[in-house]
Amino acid sequence: MNLNWTGERLLPEIDTLFGTFEHLHRYAIALEICKGKDVLDLACGEGYGSNLLSRVSKSTVGVDVSSEVIAHAHSKYIKENLSFCLGSATKIPLGDKSIDVVVSYETLEHFVEHEHFMIEVKRVLRPEGILILSTPDRDLYHNRDPNNIYHLRELDTDELKNLVSNSFANNMLFKQRMFIGSVINDDDGINGFYRFFDGGFSDINNRLNCHDFFNTPFFNIIVASNAPFELPSISLFSAYNAYEAEKKEIISRLAYYKSINDRLKRHWSYKLYSFLVHRILNPVKSIIRIFK
Repeated sequence: MNLNWTGERLLPEIDTLFGTFEHLHRYAIALEICKGKDVLDLACGEGYGSNLLSRVSKSTVGVDVSSEVIAHAHSKYIKENLSFCLGSATKIPLGDKSIDVVVSYETLEHFVEHEHFMIEVKRVLRPEGILILSTPDRDLYHNRDPNNIYHLRELDTDELKNLVSNSFANNMLFKQRMFIGSVINDDDGINGFYRFFDGGFSDINNRLNCHDFFNTPFFNIIVASNAPFELPSISLFSAYNAYEAEKKEIISRLAYYKSINDRLKRHWSYKLYSFLVHRILNPVKSIIRIFK
């Protein structure tokens, strides 16, 4: 079964630059953490992320509040270590201490009971389990998408850190921005050394100039656990495949419009128009200019 694209839920067949590699980059980070683990992909959506995680995990279960989405994922992604079930972020249909890693991307902003979400996450996680979640930074994302009817409660950076710190002893905050691809870097820079540069021939700055879309860290990503953990302080995700898909789509459209244009030029009405312009209208204009 195919899912309808609402503009909010990412679908693999809607292969555009908007949001694609931002989502894939987050799952790339999760893949490094989920190797050999029992994983919950909470608010799994279409299921492509759960499917990716199942390639390295011991087991992966995708949970979503939409019965349509779960039915789709069941029929499309079939593996022995992968399952999907209906449930919500505030009522997870799994047993206590049954999961090593909870992955939940772009979930918090869709409901208001964030504290209850954290209680449920802690309930299903084992004592040394890890939570990986992402959510838009309200202070920045609101300018990008101010009238998103699907977002009920967005958080700023401090609110997210406080929410997670109340439940986990250790956490690490990352910022994600589009950088002709995607860049994820830790918020403090204390776990590694890196520099961003921006500028041109007249001046180069040791910072990124934020634009309407590129270089602005719209998304916060936080990894938390009661056990110590280590992660790289910066990672990159190439936008090459997404750009190639976009380029092919543009080329295809140009070819389509060219074929229409060629057909119009062969039509008798266009030939008549061309005759009138070149043989009558243009000579008349020339004569008028002479007498002026």
